[in-house]
Amino acid sequence: MIRILIAEDSPVVAGILKSLFNAENDFEVVGTACDGAEAVRMTAELRPDLITMDVMMPIMEGVEATERIMEQTPTPIVIISSHVNDGEMRVTFRSLAAGALSVLEKPEDVFAPTFEPKRKAFIKTIRAMAGVKVVRRRNRDWAVPAQAKQPSTLPAKTDFRLIALGASTGGPQALHLILTALPANYPLPIVIAQHITRGFTKGMVDWMDEKCALTLKIAEGGEPTRAGYVYFAPDGTDISVIRERDSMCLAVSKEKPEGILTPSVDVLFHSVISAVADRAVFGLLTGMGDDGAKGMLKAHNQGGWTFAEAEDSCVVYGMPQAAAQLGAAREVLSLNAISDHLLALAGMARTTA
Repeated sequence: MIRILIAEDSPVVAGILKSLFNAENDFEVVGTACDGAEAVRMTAELRPDLITMDVMMPIMEGVEATERIMEQTPTPIVIISSHVNDGEMRVTFRSLAAGALSVLEKPEDVFAPTFEPKRKAFIKTIRAMAGVKVVRRRNRDWAVPAQAKQPSTLPAKTDFRLIALGASTGGPQALHLILTALPANYPLPIVIAQHITRGFTKGMVDWMDEKCALTLKIAEGGEPTRAGYVYFAPDGTDISVIRERDSMCLAVSKEKPEGILTPSVDVLFHSVISAVADRAVFGLLTGMGDDGAKGMLKAHNQGGWTFAEAEDSCVVYGMPQAAAQLGAAREVLSLNAISDHLLALAGMARTTA
């Protein structure tokens, strides 16, 4: 049985969440907290398997509540937020940096035709997050525990044209750590397929951009890729790379219906293979499922440089595990080693102040 604590100051939203959870045979709502301070206290008393955390609450907001819970009683936390409020969006991603695992949209319009696929995805994520092992966090910025330097092999060539990355659950935190460690003059464009609840892509990019020297943006169809730029797929779409003579451009699909997995990492990887073949780097980071594993295998077989995040630093060891099981990853790297690896692949060395 998955024991859930709901932290939500809106009685309407709390009631909807409770109804959704009670409809599942393996869920049990053990309490409802009306503010962040109460959520901290009830977590210590009830020891739930998972907490759904609102971000804008009285007395103590969700960020501080998340920080205190992760310091005192580490518990999987899923942020339940609205993407229409800019202030709430900023707090949402600060909560991920504080230790929350994922963000989901508040389930408000239960009578909408699109609600059922949203409900299924919502419950699937909650069920998966309840099984994640979390560790005590004493700092306020996302980081993974210090680990021994991993041996790494590198290709003889450094004439790569592009970096393609795929991620899902835990990806925003992982990407934030990787991208903020790269300099503004990084010589390769980076294209990312990140699974995230629709409506939250812009907030995620804005949050990462605050501390990133690279230029981060949501991709536009037809624009050429540029060194030092990081491109994310728009909400509900796939992102692809196409070759036009000697340059590479981005293509964005039409928005797909709710319930269709977007952006597809496999779609991105296959397009990069067609555009630049073995002159690209392909990386799979933390996430549920196996999206990207088949595309990475094809890239590996055609000479592309491939790597997967190691289990020890993944929030969810799903997508990287699928790639490793297929033999698609040339390298398996802990999160703290990935930015240095990307620098080396571009022929750059880490600079220290």
